[in-house]
Amino acid sequence: MCALLLENGANVNAMDNEDWTPLHAAATCGNKELCGMLINWNADLLALNVDGNMPYDLCDDNDTLILLETEMAKRHVTQEQIDEIRLQPERDMLADLNRRLAAGDDLQALDSQGAAPIHIACSCGFVDVARFLLQHRFDPNLPDQDGWLPIHIAVSWGYLEIVQLLVSYGADMEATTRSGQTVYS
Repeated sequence: MCALLLENGANVNAMDNEDWTPLHAAATCGNKELCGMLINWNADLLALNVDGNMPYDLCDDNDTLILLETEMAKRHVTQEQIDEIRLQPERDMLADLNRRLAAGDDLQALDSQGAAPIHIACSCGFVDVARFLLQHRFDPNLPDQDGWLPIHIAVSWGYLEIVQLLVSYGADMEATTRSGQTVYS
């Protein structure tokens, strides 16, 4: 089926709403044959999903992982390239926030999904974005639509550096969410 779709013009690097490509899905499933086919159609080995994962990050099958890493070596992919690609979403967000701040936008307003930029930074591990917002006097205790503070989010995702940053700017370590959770829960 995949070959038929590709032969009839399907985009090998098409992304779903979470930026998963077919190669992400095939790698996650450990489908070496499908990964090989997608690679032959020039699938992007370094595509990032919304969680910041590339296909090889999601692969637990050793043979499939060897295939992906071998192809990365053939394409002369370096660790520096991987690192640059991983940093780009945070850089893009920081540039966008600078533009929005200059335009006078309220960066503490919750978006349609109930989060402000500080919540997004804390859930993505974007230390520089969190620092930028806090340095511009944004509230480290701003609740999202579910009553989670940035500190709850950073702790939940395990981003210790952001937790430390939030605490240094006055985050409330004793705050509870609407459901009664604390940073210690």
